[in-house]
Order: sequence, then C-alpha cells, then structure tokens
Amino acid sequence: MPSQTLMVDFPAVVKFKVLENLDIFSILKLCKVCFSLREFIDENPPKPMCSKLRVSISSESISIQFGSPKWITISF
Repeated sequence: MPSQTLMVDFPAVVKFKVLENLDIFSILKLCKVCFSLREFIDENPPKPMCSKLRVSISSESISIQFGSPKWITISF
C-alpha cells in the first residue's frame, strides 16, 4: 500500500503555491481542516485576490460582492 503525503507535510514553497491558486472561500475552508494548516495560513497570509468590494443593504437583505477576475456575491 503506497504511503500518503499530507498537505501539512508539504514544504512551505508548495503550500504557498497551493494557496495562490485557491479563492478566499477555499482558503477559509482549509483553515478549518487542521490547526497546523490554519497556523501556517495565519503566519503566511496569501496576497489579497479581491480588488473590489460592494456592499448593498436593503430592508430585506444584505449583499456583499467581491470583485476579482469574476464577481462573487453573498446575500443574507
């Protein structure tokens, strides 16, 4: 049976490359995977990928839009 290599065991350079290719929501999910990964991300935060931010508030909802190569919208 082949041995498995865990992401926490990757060299820092490889972890940086992985983080560069993830969106913010994936990075936040990754922070929840294990303490070591969260600690690595906290100590080495990725460059911001969001160049624009829009917040819309109405009596019925709040919408937050993150602008990067594409717009991502979260509504509450």
